[in-house]
Amino acid sequence: MRVVYFFCVLFLSGCSANLYSVGGRTNLSSNHLERVYVTNSHHPSFKILKQAKIYQLTEDPNSTKRLTLLESHRYPSCGMPMISSIFTLGLLPVSLDASEDLIYRIDEDGDPLTYRHKLNMKLRVSVWESLFKPFKSGSRTRSKALSVSERKTITADSVFDQPSMILK
Repeated sequence: MRVVYFFCVLFLSGCSANLYSVGGRTNLSSNHLERVYVTNSHHPSFKILKQAKIYQLTEDPNSTKRLTLLESHRYPSCGMPMISSIFTLGLLPVSLDASEDLIYRIDEDGDPLTYRHKLNMKLRVSVWESLFKPFKSGSRTRSKALSVSERKTITADSVFDQPSMILK
């Protein structure tokens, strides 16, 4: 009888969603491990940057390298997989692209450079995801995706070439 109650509660609770990191397992953080001071530590992406450990964060405001977090952007994704989830009542898991960009600027002795990391992630939606919800954290998944992402320099000309830069 407990099994019946469990499945009733599971199905009545509806679908749940979890973020999963997609891509390589190689940690690229050792490629550019530098000491930086984050000028806007109140930014929502600061926790992700700190957990990813791609930089040595210092609290010394007189540091030669100063990192300023800029607005993050999400890539648009197609909602077509959700149709199959509707017809199967959420029993079959569906995955949606949930990629986003983490953009920041590093000022070193008055010479600013802007960098971008594409965080490759998937959002999986199903009834069964509610079983894994206590074990998943969105910021932990984003920091994992950041630690395995490649750092790319953004020039003034290439900022508006990216679709994520245009959509806000």
